[in-house]
Amino acid sequence: MKKLLTNLLFLALVLCGVLWSTAMVAQQGTENSGAVIRVSYGGNTRDFFNGACGYGTANWGGIPQGKVCAPAAWAYDITPDSLCCDSIPAGQLAGKVALIRRGVCGFSIKAFNAQKAGALAVLIANHYTDPAQNACSIMGMGATQPQAGQTTIPVFFMSRQMSEFVDAGLKSGQPVEICIIIPEVRMNRIFFPASSKRTPVSQIPVDTFEFAVWLTNTSGVNRTNVVLDAYVLTANDSVLYTAKRTVPTFDAGVTDSLFIIPGTYAPKLPIGTYKILYTANSDPVGGVTPAESKTQSNFYVSEKLFSKDDGATIGFRPGSLGDNWGVGAVYFTNPKATEKYRVKDIEFSFATNANEVPVTSVRADVYFFKIKDNVLSNLSNFDNTKFESESFEWLGTAPYEATQTTSNYADQKVELINLNTGNFGVEIQNGARYVPAVLYSGDFVRVFHAFDQDVPLPFPSTMVFNGQWFTGGFQGGPSAVLRMYLDLVTTTDEKPLPDNVMQVRPNPVVNGQLMLQMGFSQPTDATITIAEMSGRVITYEVRDGVTNDLLTYSLPQLASGTYLARVSTKEGTLTKKFVVQN
Repeated sequence: MKKLLTNLLFLALVLCGVLWSTAMVAQQGTENSGAVIRVSYGGNTRDFFNGACGYGTANWGGIPQGKVCAPAAWAYDITPDSLCCDSIPAGQLAGKVALIRRGVCGFSIKAFNAQKAGALAVLIANHYTDPAQNACSIMGMGATQPQAGQTTIPVFFMSRQMSEFVDAGLKSGQPVEICIIIPEVRMNRIFFPASSKRTPVSQIPVDTFEFAVWLTNTSGVNRTNVVLDAYVLTANDSVLYTAKRTVPTFDAGVTDSLFIIPGTYAPKLPIGTYKILYTANSDPVGGVTPAESKTQSNFYVSEKLFSKDDGATIGFRPGSLGDNWGVGAVYFTNPKATEKYRVKDIEFSFATNANEVPVTSVRADVYFFKIKDNVLSNLSNFDNTKFESESFEWLGTAPYEATQTTSNYADQKVELINLNTGNFGVEIQNGARYVPAVLYSGDFVRVFHAFDQDVPLPFPSTMVFNGQWFTGGFQGGPSAVLRMYLDLVTTTDEKPLPDNVMQVRPNPVVNGQLMLQMGFSQPTDATITIAEMSGRVITYEVRDGVTNDLLTYSLPQLASGTYLARVSTKEGTLTKKFVVQN
């Protein structure tokens, strides 16, 4: 379980420990601005906020100040095209907020072209429809082009949901006004309570969610009754948990001040999409109600995947490069599970600048470590002096070599070789900590590893090696795209339980609803695993005191075929096949 005070203390201590460079120029830009983007037309007004279904930010370009309102207009270059990769006629965007489509060229090229044409701000619309993204997907924006350093206006990235609302107003023929409002009391950072962006359903019950925000007061006057609210929501905004704190007085000029919101939430959630929402409000001043500060991010309870990300948004590498550099992600396994699992596949993502390293030429080494039990939970006694740290037990490895079809930010998967057996896959212990890691060496130190910068996860989460291990990762706390999958160690029953302990109903399974009728004569702690015939875990859960329970699993994603249902206790296991018919 996470301990908030320890996590936050060490986060503050370590985030400044390593220089970084990215596919962008390291300026503040719209990051941490807390901006409210208000879109109005024909009597319709809607506020959009940083996070899922709203907007993403850039850490290059201008920093919005106060409140800027202007007409919205699609920008068109000389092609003409709203991608704006070519120059835009002078004056076309004078006094306007420019709308530009994503794609083809760099974000900073688009923004700089709009700036030269007179735009006050730029909103880049996400029109992509690939399966990895949805109407709520957002990105942090980066660029290696020199235009990033020359762009002085604010730049935001619009989700499809936001883009479609703005575009509907323009298509209605009515004037569309966009206001960029900086709340006078704003949350410039939040604490993300989930330890991973995507957490297996087996793992979510052992997380303890706690809540905190960092506040800044730029209003010039003391604010009273600053109300901080934290919510855990379902995908359709039903409230699962809420916590509140009121700050009686928040002085003018205070920046980046930490406030912990009392209360904890111990979730036990089914597979699905969920949201973390924070809001901050304060009393009116001079009869004027201040703009609400709000931020929202998704987290996911998944089937089989441990992941710190929900899609790469940016590439990072250290600012000063030596002979090698690496990155790792810290994962915890469920201490109450009785089943034996192994990690067979590691997945990661990266990008390159073509003029430095062709993406199809990249090679790297993948490692799988266990953090030794004597290392404290906050890693304060972690040996950071070398990549193969004395605080690690090195369990597995895999060489990686790109192919001629490899592309930037595409998912790459490798099979782990067990260092002890030479076989594929490494058996893991329940209740232990593991680190999949990637090391880039030689010519490939110029590779940008993929990260998700939507929201910093709790420390320890991502680790970066550059001459030594920095256990807080890169400045700003982005999360590495470094994922691991679980497999059953065996699908046979070496100590079989009685056949009546578990019955599959119905079999074949139809409509994606699997029911398991359990039949223990006395309350029994059990781990139930649903897996592919290969042993790849689809989902598992730990149940306390199971007797004659009827367990139901919604598995609409499964293709027609044969699968495994398996129950494990301290006394043994029972595995049965079931058929899915769609």
